[in-house]
Amino acid sequence: MTDAASLSLQQFQRDFAAHLLPSTLGGGLAVHLNLDAPGFAVHVHNVQASLRSALESTYPVTRLLVGAGFFATMADQFVLAQPPSLGWLSAYGGEFAGFIARYPPAGGLGYLADVARLEWARVRAANNADSPGLDLQALTSLAPDVLEELRLSLHPAASLIFSDFPVFDIWRAHQQPDADLFADLDLSAGPQHALVVRAAALEVGVAVLSAGDAALMKAASEHACFGAACQAALGAEADYDLSAGLVRLTAMHGLSRL
Repeated sequence: MTDAASLSLQQFQRDFAAHLLPSTLGGGLAVHLNLDAPGFAVHVHNVQASLRSALESTYPVTRLLVGAGFFATMADQFVLAQPPSLGWLSAYGGEFAGFIARYPPAGGLGYLADVARLEWARVRAANNADSPGLDLQALTSLAPDVLEELRLSLHPAASLIFSDFPVFDIWRAHQQPDADLFADLDLSAGPQHALVVRAAALEVGVAVLSAGDAALMKAASEHACFGAACQAALGAEADYDLSAGLVRLTAMHGLSRL
């Protein structure tokens, strides 16, 4: 293929891709496509429908909370605003929660973006690489001053969801298809913090955190020293059982070390 032919093909591919999602058109993009050509509209519809379907699969609870029609409109707006940057659908939609938080029609549903964050965290956990996480047994061999300064982090597959709403209860209530979705929910119950983990292969878990657990995990997410993270947990919950908390969070594959 000549250089000229290669450049022509590349330009055609760029123009074709750009017109599949019109909002991706750049100001200086040359258009060489016949947009009225038979079948082009089918490609546009199929691309947008595939991306919307991917969002529906990733965010089933979010969709249940607002209904199919509202979700479809919101998803279509997201697709135009945030076209995919990677070549596989399982990686698409990580910015959806942030979009929901800025989406005016969802402004009265303060919990909706947090539920979406939780759902994306489950996808992220499922697709993350395996990692052993924190080894508490190995820590017992460290000198006290070394242990004190050991820097923690979240397990690579773990995510924290800090919400002003009972986000875990909302998500859990929607795991039963025939349940009365809001029958036992008090949306004004106050903050709730959730941890999403992958404790084993193909085993994604979601747990609600106590004040002490949440403080320890938040400190770990900020790469705090072991001693500072433990103090944060004890400061947040006066009777917090530090040893039991460390064992529990480590067993869940919530913690790691830098």
